[in-house]
Amino acid sequence: MTSKELLAVRDLLSLTNQNLGKELGYACTKHQCKQIDNLVNGDSKIKPVVVLALECLARRKGKYKEFLAIQKKFG
Repeated sequence: MTSKELLAVRDLLSLTNQNLGKELGYACTKHQCKQIDNLVNGDSKIKPVVVLALECLARRKGKYKEFLAIQKKFG
């Protein structure tokens, strides 16, 4: 997964970087989630476990088909 795909999935889920970080279990401060910022900026590699977690979040929100479309679009 690329940072562009991550941004598209984050937007699909209607989450901010901070909210996405909390959903993924990262420690976030009141104003930022550095781990997500690093993933979005391309400073950190997006690991398969993060992709799996994003897929699960999309399934929970009933947006799995849209998630697959994003992967297909960028893949």
